[in-house]
Amino acid sequence: MSNLPDNPRDHESRDTRPAGSAGERHDESRRRLIRGAAAAPIIFTLASRPAWGGVCTISVMASDNLSHPGRTDNCNGNTPGYWKQHPEMWPAPYEPGSSEGDDKQKVGISASGSQQYAGDGTKFQHVFGMAHPTGHDKTMMQVMQLNGNEDPYELGAHAVAAVLNAAYWGAELYGYTPDEIVHMYNMRYYEDPQALKYDLEMLNIRSAS
Repeated sequence: MSNLPDNPRDHESRDTRPAGSAGERHDESRRRLIRGAAAAPIIFTLASRPAWGGVCTISVMASDNLSHPGRTDNCNGNTPGYWKQHPEMWPAPYEPGSSEGDDKQKVGISASGSQQYAGDGTKFQHVFGMAHPTGHDKTMMQVMQLNGNEDPYELGAHAVAAVLNAAYWGAELYGYTPDEIVHMYNMRYYEDPQALKYDLEMLNIRSAS
């Protein structure tokens, strides 16, 4: 075994070397830059996402009943009965169809739906992308004329009225576009149809008409 003292350069390399070499410091700075760049788009996306400014949505109405009563007073929506009685008011592109023995622009019908309409109106399935349980050939008007046994919870009737309201009043006064109502219907129909009906009904009873 050699009795020679340790090489001073060995001590220097072990004991006096900086905690991080220039290369290591560069790598750490680069990692921080990459992490910062990765986070930046997320922050930008959240900051630039437009906030929904309307007050006529389901969530706002439910919360405002307690915290801000009156803030949704300008929101509008008509019931299925209104749209059955006023086929001449249906907004494009939706058509109620022709009534039996008279012109659709002149014939109103009772809230019970006693006036029958032919199958030449806008099909429920064409709007919602899925057939009503009573059949794929039912029109929007015919769905609103169904009784409670044929249209459980009157969900179909309120879904049709919601689409008509969205097209007639617009998102600012109704809270939703027709496409958003259709999306809501398709997303929640199988999950909880009764709760969906209550939400649509809340939207559809806001007009004094």
